[in-house]
Amino acid sequence: MLDSSGERSNNYLYCGDEVAEGFVVPYESVAIPEIHHEVTILKTRQVCVKGISYKVGDVLLLTFADEPEFVKITDIIVAQNRKFFICIHLNILSFCSHMNSFSVEECSNSVTVEVTSLVYKWPQIAHAMDGGLFVMLYNCDEVWAL
Repeated sequence: MLDSSGERSNNYLYCGDEVAEGFVVPYESVAIPEIHHEVTILKTRQVCVKGISYKVGDVLLLTFADEPEFVKITDIIVAQNRKFFICIHLNILSFCSHMNSFSVEECSNSVTVEVTSLVYKWPQIAHAMDGGLFVMLYNCDEVWAL
């Protein structure tokens, strides 16, 4: 029930998060205020947190106020067992009722999201088609409000 330092283990009944092979990056290359400069920073392409797999290129639903706010994962950073996603915002162009999805495009705004702060944990269903990207809402109760 304790980890190697004698503290309470967070993984006692949980096998732990899975982190795909990655590489160490310098502190200066990652602009995440929550990370201290003496910490080893790993950049990877995929992580699995509490059974949910995330990879670079996945689309996440950040919020759902008047309309959904989508972001696309561009980098995955691991530091001190904390997982961060560097994401770019996706602008909603329109809603395609035939495909039951939102037509989106990438914009230049970026945001850093810690996995534990996600309200909607599951990556959304995204399809590239005809040069565009279409995102369906998945595991989101607010979909019925549309």
